[in-house]
Amino acid sequence: MSGGARAAVAAYVEALPKGLASYSDYQQKGAIFREFLAGLRLRDLAEHLPPELAELVRSPPPVNAWVSEVHAHAVYEAACAAFFSDQDAFVEAAYEHNRRLIEGPLYGILFKLVSPERVLAGGVSRWTKFHRGQRLLIERVASGHAAVRLIAPPGLTTALLARCYGTGFRAALEAAGGTAVTIDVSPSGPGEYRYHASWK
Repeated sequence: MSGGARAAVAAYVEALPKGLASYSDYQQKGAIFREFLAGLRLRDLAEHLPPELAELVRSPPPVNAWVSEVHAHAVYEAACAAFFSDQDAFVEAAYEHNRRLIEGPLYGILFKLVSPERVLAGGVSRWTKFHRGQRLLIERVASGHAAVRLIAPPGLTTALLARCYGTGFRAALEAAGGTAVTIDVSPSGPGEYRYHASWK
């Protein structure tokens, strides 16, 4: 592992108002974090992280615990720089993690036996099972199309991580029976992103 992981964490943290202590009320479920860490060389990653992040990697929280989004995001940015050839490869890995999580025994029942339209229409309540603080606004849901906005404070969610969240929407739509799913993401304001989803 090169110094790329350290640089990625530093760049992420420097953009936040209070460094790693920023946005402490913004959290994600431990299940997401644990699924992401699966298969990574955790010892190598931990060696290049600040102490509190290194401890989080060495001793991941239980699946039902809540983890600081800032801390998790910093670890994700570091892992992208350390283990992946480019951001596209990292986003594809995020998709695989999200697919396994959403289709697994812990959360699969939330997405089975409903249509893609109903999955998105109920997206806010499903999102809150995984995230606290960051909000989803369902702007439009129609047959085969939807628009969703992610609302968060500036700096919390980078463009890379916004793309990764989009893979969660893709995995959820596929779990609900959607095919040929595409997700386009674009910034819609400081800390905010808009997603346009389509499927068959």
